[in-house]
Amino acid sequence: MTFPTVAGFGGSNSGANVTTTTVDLEALAGVASVGDLLLVILGIDGTEGGGWPSGWTSIYSAGTTQSLTARYHIVESGDPTSIDVTHGSQGSSHQVYRIQNGTFNVLLAEEHGLAANGGPDTAPNPPSINPIWPSSWDVLWIAISVNDDGTTDATVAPTNYTDLRSDRWNNADGVCLATARRLLAADSEDPGAFTIGASETWITGTIAIAPATGFPQAILSGGNSGGNTTSQDIDVALFVDTPVAGDLVIILAYCQVQEQDARSHRPKLVYVDGENRIVRVAHERALGVPV
Repeated sequence: MTFPTVAGFGGSNSGANVTTTTVDLEALAGVASVGDLLLVILGIDGTEGGGWPSGWTSIYSAGTTQSLTARYHIVESGDPTSIDVTHGSQGSSHQVYRIQNGTFNVLLAEEHGLAANGGPDTAPNPPSINPIWPSSWDVLWIAISVNDDGTTDATVAPTNYTDLRSDRWNNADGVCLATARRLLAADSEDPGAFTIGASETWITGTIAIAPATGFPQAILSGGNSGGNTTSQDIDVALFVDTPVAGDLVIILAYCQVQEQDARSHRPKLVYVDGENRIVRVAHERALGVPV
């Protein structure tokens, strides 16, 4: 079993009070491949407004004096290289993690400890977390801190945590967003505290990302004909990246027909073996059609 791989990582800040934070995913975390996990962590000097694009799954959205928001998305073909998040006119900071496809388990990627509020003090303390997986799994743990006042920096990561990054607009209307990470095979974790340069109020979080081993990994995407057709070419590599030997590819095709035709329509199901050889073709009655 191997740990989830951080293939790209970076951060930035708004540089002013803004109502839209633009997160340049590619500039901060590198060129993403289909199936990569993108994790965006956002700190705002006020309440988060929740204006995220569709397709981003919420992990955190908490806080008032300063807020912590985190969402993730599995990269699909044709995804934009940047996103806009809308909120009240506030200073903001953000970071992007890109986790390499095939090294994480998407079903458990959002395992996290409840966001904790605290301060004012100099030791933002992320919550402990106790995920559902076995202690033998190689887990990526991410500790997060957002402190009020962008003039106050995070200077020390929790013990045993590496790659401390601190992003802040150096202004009282900003916030400091800091993260650090740890690779540890364990079924629970209490990161311990960050150290910041002055006494501030803060909000923290902890995220655990499980390794790929243990559950099947799935990449899902799709397209359409763009018009009335009698056949359709399906570019598997375009939709779900180029398969490798041993991958299982499932192709589902749908059509729309008149009700009177649907009653007699028999979809074709093609079954193949491990060598991609057709072993059976079946014609089944369409589900949900009254007879």
